[in-house]
Amino acid sequence: MEEVNVNATAELARRSLEARVGRFVHVSTAFIHKPFGAYTDSKARAVLEIRRLASEGLQAVTVCPTIVFGPDHPSHPNRITSEIRRLLRQRVLLVLAGGRQARNLVYVDDVVRGLLAAEQRGTVGEEYVLGGEEIAPRDFGRLVLSLAGLRPVATLSLPAGPALAAARIADRMQRLPTSDPGSGYATAVQILLREWRFSSDRARQDLGYRPLPLTEGLSHTIEWLRAANGCLEMG
Repeated sequence: MEEVNVNATAELARRSLEARVGRFVHVSTAFIHKPFGAYTDSKARAVLEIRRLASEGLQAVTVCPTIVFGPDHPSHPNRITSEIRRLLRQRVLLVLAGGRQARNLVYVDDVVRGLLAAEQRGTVGEEYVLGGEEIAPRDFGRLVLSLAGLRPVATLSLPAGPALAAARIADRMQRLPTSDPGSGYATAVQILLREWRFSSDRARQDLGYRPLPLTEGLSHTIEWLRAANGCLEMG
């Protein structure tokens, strides 16, 4: 993460400044505004370098997508889309600590439109959050099944304590540094237990950013999944 997210990004930005490129659009993550873990820490350090180079003349604009979902590829499955696949197959809601932690989800096409708008209309040196609507995991699962015309067969909620304990055991079994806040299953569980709320007001104002309603993005994703894999019609 350090080599790619920080060093390679900074090198590409420096060479772009030297070449006097017309516009440099840097894709970061909204999580830099609430850093937690090695990934977001590395992305945040890259943004600091982009800011510095922008002050030296790099025509840089940074976009910060929230939690992206939508059609993906088997070689690199999206986490939210993978959960939609599971819900359509199993119809079982799986949540942590009640699943009431709000998260900001954005459809992939909205992110693409935001990237193009940032290249065309973004203010140099500015950072734009590209988000959508906020929803809790428990409500997300129910909404997905409702849009698919399915009913949940069960809801399983794992308490926070046992979930963290199991994650730390898994980290130790894989010899991961459980005391390191930047890696491992324990970190993943802690991320799932937190709320992730973000505002896209600046992107709306400067870029004309207008994300789709969550129900539309989910409906498009469900339709795509069903077209790609007929077994998802079961239930």
